[in-house]
Amino acid sequence: MSDVELGDVGGEDPQEEKRRRKKKKHRTPEENEDRRRQKEASEGGGGGGGGDDADDGNGEDEENLDEKSFSPAKGPKSFGVSTKSPSARSEMSSKSAKEPREEDGEDGDDEPHVSGVSKKSMTTSRKSKKGYLNRTRALLNSSIAFVKTGLYKVGVLAKPIDPNDGYTGEVWVKPSRAVAKKHARDTNVMQIRAGINVYMDNPALEPFDGDEIFAEIYAQCERKGISINKVIKTGPFTATIEDVALSSAGDLEQQGVLIAGIRVTCVKEQLSSELEGDDDDKVGGKTKGAKKKEGEDRDVEANFIHPDLIRPYNLRSTGPNELGELGVGIGLYFHSLLWGARVLGLLSVVGCFTLITYLLAGLSSAQIDSESLTWFAIPTLGAVIWTEENASGLFLGKSMNKTVMLIITSVECLMAIGFIYLVKKMKRDQSVAIDAMDVSNISLQDYAVKVDYLPRDVTAEELGTFFSKFGKVHQVTLGTDVSGVIGKHRRRGEMVNTREELGAKFAKSRGKNFIVGEQIRVHDKAMQQLEKALVEATNNARAGRGNRVTSAFVTFETEDSRKACEKKMKPGSTMAWLFRRKKYKFRETYRLWINRAPEASDILWENLTVDGAVGATRRFFSWIFMTILLVCTCAMVVLAESAQSTVPPAIACDAPAASGALDCDAIWPAVNATGQNSSLILLEVREMMDQVDAVTCVEYVSGGQWKGTDLNTYDGVSRIDSKSWYNADGTWAGGFDANTLRDECSAMACFDCFCKTRVASLVLIGVGFTEDTDGYYALCETYFAGQFYGVATSGFTAVLNIALGTFTRVFSNFEKHHTKSGLESSVSVKLFLALVVNSALIPVLVFAKISKFDFIPYLFAGPYEDFVVDWYQTVSATLSTTLVVNACVFPLTALGYAGWASLKRVLFAGSCVTQRQLNNLHSGSSFDLSERYAQLLAMMFVAICFQAAMPALVPVTAGFCLVAYHEAKYTLLRHSKKPPAYDETMARFFWAFAPSAAFCKLFVTLWMVSAEGVPSFGATVEPLVDVLEPISETSGQFSFATRFTTLNGAVAFFTALIVVLLTVLNQNRVFVMKFVSKFGASFVMQTGTDEDELSNNVPDISIALSDGILKGLAGYMIASNPEYNAFVPPSATIGAGGLNQPKPAEWEAVMQSMSAAEEERMRVEMKKMTATFVEEAGVEYGGDMGNVLKKKKKTKRGGKVAPEEEDSGFLGNKPQLNSKESFVAPLAWGDETTETTTEVTETTEETAGDGNNSDAGETLEEKAERRRRRKERKERKKKERDE
Repeated sequence: MSDVELGDVGGEDPQEEKRRRKKKKHRTPEENEDRRRQKEASEGGGGGGGGDDADDGNGEDEENLDEKSFSPAKGPKSFGVSTKSPSARSEMSSKSAKEPREEDGEDGDDEPHVSGVSKKSMTTSRKSKKGYLNRTRALLNSSIAFVKTGLYKVGVLAKPIDPNDGYTGEVWVKPSRAVAKKHARDTNVMQIRAGINVYMDNPALEPFDGDEIFAEIYAQCERKGISINKVIKTGPFTATIEDVALSSAGDLEQQGVLIAGIRVTCVKEQLSSELEGDDDDKVGGKTKGAKKKEGEDRDVEANFIHPDLIRPYNLRSTGPNELGELGVGIGLYFHSLLWGARVLGLLSVVGCFTLITYLLAGLSSAQIDSESLTWFAIPTLGAVIWTEENASGLFLGKSMNKTVMLIITSVECLMAIGFIYLVKKMKRDQSVAIDAMDVSNISLQDYAVKVDYLPRDVTAEELGTFFSKFGKVHQVTLGTDVSGVIGKHRRRGEMVNTREELGAKFAKSRGKNFIVGEQIRVHDKAMQQLEKALVEATNNARAGRGNRVTSAFVTFETEDSRKACEKKMKPGSTMAWLFRRKKYKFRETYRLWINRAPEASDILWENLTVDGAVGATRRFFSWIFMTILLVCTCAMVVLAESAQSTVPPAIACDAPAASGALDCDAIWPAVNATGQNSSLILLEVREMMDQVDAVTCVEYVSGGQWKGTDLNTYDGVSRIDSKSWYNADGTWAGGFDANTLRDECSAMACFDCFCKTRVASLVLIGVGFTEDTDGYYALCETYFAGQFYGVATSGFTAVLNIALGTFTRVFSNFEKHHTKSGLESSVSVKLFLALVVNSALIPVLVFAKISKFDFIPYLFAGPYEDFVVDWYQTVSATLSTTLVVNACVFPLTALGYAGWASLKRVLFAGSCVTQRQLNNLHSGSSFDLSERYAQLLAMMFVAICFQAAMPALVPVTAGFCLVAYHEAKYTLLRHSKKPPAYDETMARFFWAFAPSAAFCKLFVTLWMVSAEGVPSFGATVEPLVDVLEPISETSGQFSFATRFTTLNGAVAFFTALIVVLLTVLNQNRVFVMKFVSKFGASFVMQTGTDEDELSNNVPDISIALSDGILKGLAGYMIASNPEYNAFVPPSATIGAGGLNQPKPAEWEAVMQSMSAAEEERMRVEMKKMTATFVEEAGVEYGGDMGNVLKKKKKTKRGGKVAPEEEDSGFLGNKPQLNSKESFVAPLAWGDETTETTTEVTETTEETAGDGNNSDAGETLEEKAERRRRRKERKERKKKERDE
């Protein structure tokens, strides 16, 4: 080959060189690494260099190309390029490596032309089927590469890591889903099994059931130290011992049990030994590194509990009792839901007579034809009013209308009384359960009181000395102002989390995200400033500088001491605080405010600094803000409903048109006109109807019917000249007839007829499919807006009700409550009031017309002066729609939040850059009990309140309770994290407000059934009418003479009066019991005895702490609170005393002095009691015994024992009664007196036998018990004397 030929082959085009360099620049790290390995392999195999056998990393491919693509005749000469210049070899090598190869030996589209291959064969090859598939594959690959490049840029996909990019910072580690699932298992609601199952399989089990097997093996297991609780028979020869402790299951498996003398083998449940792997660590369905060395495995326990023992709750079998394991308040809430479903269901059954009566009246053919009541307005009291106005009869006949309504009124009043009784019964049942749990769950709350309004320089020792007068003090804890420290620490925690996320993003980009780098720099600077302020605040807190005492917690040794303190200091009593006696003032100056102490874990320490006037001011402004919010929300509801109220009432169009009384098409023949003429005719209708409203036209349009005379004289007199509509001065000309409003009212009626008969065609115009050529859409636009407002108002109210939950929590947080329970209670009260106002009160006030209150904007200026048929068609329909929408929205909103959380976990789990972010996605949402209680009570309140007029609301609410129960259970057990240990505060809120629904029901029933159109017998309550006459009106809402001259109103009024009277007596039952005690003393005495016996069941706190039976935290020191001890210094609380801590000497000195004074006082009292006993016994006994006792009568001077006889009293050296005399039986005193005398004589015997040293060897508890018994006997004796 000539030199020219060599030069042609070895030369390289500059454009080709530029293209090659560009390809090299855009190679990925994987491609570079692959090329390097190929080159090393080529140099090692072929010796490198420019020899004939060199292939520069692609020799194998070129050899295959030689064998498959070219004929053997050409031989190696065809590869002459490999012997030419290195640039040519490099170009061929790179192209052969990049370009696709065909399996059958055909070249790709970009194959370079090689001598020996004709162009015709190359063209044929491109047109082949496999060539087309290769081009398609290449196109798809390039498209995928383009999409990946875009995803790399937006950050959805992470670029492959290049280890040689020079980055030396932190290495980003992808968050583990296995760790996130373990975190979810620890934080979400899960059921923890108490143990594992042990299985038995033996023919000896056949004749026994589960309880009998349990009885057979219980004693055996107890002797072996194995605790068993339940045995289930699973088959003829098999049984299962459930929930056996892990440590005991192995012993049970080794030893077995004896049943009927036969040794039965036990097999324990096998727990898994491997953890579920991360999805990202699985290859081919198997987990990488499934077999790891011991010590390298992940933690297989959650809180030292095997994962197999942690499982989700069973949705079917889990009830309120099982849910109570999550907290008393949780169980009570679900119990309240079921109670609501049952009670409202019962009320629905009792009230079915009312509902059937209304339905039959509303679905009568005459009412349906009149279209006066539609949809939700049919099953209402309005149907009865329509029936009475049209001289029709109810289902028992016209003559029985009044009797039927009297029965309905009486049943409704009885249901109100029954509802109050059922609420009280539920309160008793739940209180018994709470008391039982309180007795079994001993906590700090049983021993402690919370003290506020302390001086700044108070010390724990001094405060303990003051409270020692009520009993032995165990510990005193002073809380200090740590709000600043806690706030800074929480901000620091948030900033730490943000810094972690920014650092992970920067590490994930391997230092190439300069925006995140700048954010890190700014964030670190702010972090340094916060750290500096935090160190200063922490040092001040540790040194006690700037921290004033906020509140104190005094923990007594016994519950009796705490009760004694509460008895003298009157917790929560403003009058007792204002008129505090000097001996009960701290330092004889400061009035301390005492309350029952909350649980230690319930305290919000950062809020303790807000008390007194500051706390009252915050609560005041919180209610101001809440009122402003309600005004704003009410204004929006009012505007919507006001727009709805301006829509003319609906009427029946066919009947008056057929009779000729009102033929709209004859009066305004727009149907016979087109275009501009039709529009002008309809414009006249609009102008005429704007001159009147539903109130002014009540004479002609009422109850959905046209009540005016025939309008045949108006047929065809419509005018299309707008100048004739108004006078020269712009005033209305009077329509067809200036002397009456009949023509204008007919236009208002025809407006409804024109629009509702053309709904389909007008909808097409509204969506733009057709044009409004005849003017009907311009006329009816207001009509459709009013219909839309009717539906939108209910939906808008439901949305506002959901938003109010967030606002009420913000306002409640602003109040700075001292406890979490107080915060939740505040949220519930505010939200309940807001829901009731929005859902029920505002619609009633907007449509009411009360002249006395017409000065209030938007309110009391509606079209209805009383409860008429149109009111039920408009207002009751709105109320019913709102309640139904709320019944659907409340559960669906909670399910929507849960579904959104699950969707976020699917969508955004891959974009999490930190483990904390992924953990938060897997964590459940909070289960807000306060909002749920408020929703339940608001729904129940509205339904019960309006049941007499709208009985269908009660079954709807019963269904809501049932649906809410299952929704809440599903949400809690599947999508919620572990809720706080709610106490009974929310349940007490429910008990307090639920009876108010019955009182409101009686008032609304009184007002509705006594309306003018409701059939009723006459009645006269003259004294009441005379009293109310000054404020009574001649007609309308405040016509008291009309209201109370109906038997329906009288029945409802006297029922309400009786209920109010009984409620007042119940609220003042203490005074009533004291009055009744004069006739039945044993009733009051029994109550006090039970309370004393109950308190004696609570051990001393030192014993409870040492035995480990104290529930909750062991003290009020902030160091023992895991929620705060991580970032609040222990010096934030100052304490004195405590378990295993020395008590200050001042406390012991006070106790000793009080013991001596108490003993001396008791000695004097016993002397007086003995003298009284001897004096009265001498009168009661007859014969010789009476003479003996009379001789032993004490001499009294001025009501006191004579000084010379002080030592000869009941406790003296010479007792007046010896043991022999004390056993003399009384003569015919009765059983009670005999028992009392026997107790006194027995005590007398014990005391007299010991003389002055009778108290020797007694403990303080024994002395207190003896004193209590003596005091009881003294009070009993006094009452007997009074009788």
